[in-house]
Amino acid sequence: MTTTAARPSGTTSFPTLDESIPSRSRFSTFDNLARSRNPNLPQPQAPTATPSTTLPAATQDDIQSRSRPPMPRRTSSAMHREVLTRLRPLPFQYIWCAWHSKPYNSTSPQNSSPSTSPNTTEVTTNGLTLLSSSVKDIATFYRIFNNTPWSSLPTRSSIHFFRSGVLPLWEDLANLEGGCFVLKIRKDDGASPGSSGEKGKALRTWEELCLLTLGGELQAAINEHGDAVLGLSYSSRVYHAVISIWTKQGRNVAAREKLGQAVLAGLSADLRPGTGAGSGVEYYYKVHADCAGFEEAVRESRERRGREVLEKGGDESVESES
Repeated sequence: MTTTAARPSGTTSFPTLDESIPSRSRFSTFDNLARSRNPNLPQPQAPTATPSTTLPAATQDDIQSRSRPPMPRRTSSAMHREVLTRLRPLPFQYIWCAWHSKPYNSTSPQNSSPSTSPNTTEVTTNGLTLLSSSVKDIATFYRIFNNTPWSSLPTRSSIHFFRSGVLPLWEDLANLEGGCFVLKIRKDDGASPGSSGEKGKALRTWEELCLLTLGGELQAAINEHGDAVLGLSYSSRVYHAVISIWTKQGRNVAAREKLGQAVLAGLSADLRPGTGAGSGVEYYYKVHADCAGFEEAVRESRERRGREVLEKGGDESVESES
């Protein structure tokens, strides 16, 4: 049997410190301890409650306006690739070349092989100057279009957009059996006063036809008939601009009809020839072989190639070619 030693008389008993009580409750334990040693200590006053100020409830708009937007996560490379893909211009179906041709001079010698001007980086062939060899998206097209002085383009000079590998010449092998859908438009139709024809009906029609051609819509219209759109040209005249859409099969009547329908449907309402404001615009299809000067151009081209073969390989090369 365990006995407990008696406490000596006259001593003060201490409350037991309970270690299991949370630390915040130990203050009351120490307060009780102090009062057991000095009973005259004043009692602590209970805190008086202060009236609370009722704040108006925040609206959903206030919460959204005060909330900080989430920071972008830089770890999502897939998201970055998707954004860059959407910002990057979509490529055309074909790669196109941009050409500039000056007025034809029969006295100047023509050379079918590409040459580089000694003082510039311009590549010329058959009187054509290559402006760009890789027009592969809409951004590249507009860099050329927006930097071309259309209003001051010399008379009888032309700008061409053609598929890579095809020259804007009758005598090119891809064009020998082809033809053109032609639109003849006055330069100053629809232009504002003092604009020198800039952004008039002719230039607006040319811009829209470039987008229809390079974007593949005209090609899609004649695909089922086995024809191909090879390019288009803008030729400056004194009072008119002549726009030509070149196709590979000039005698393909079904493809010609489909092409004409696609052109009329693709142009803006005020630019469509034969209707409304466009009633004065001439448009027709013409086969290259029916044009004056076609046979002479083809003959001169063959003679040039013959001379070049003679210079490179001699008589034997010419005989092997024939």
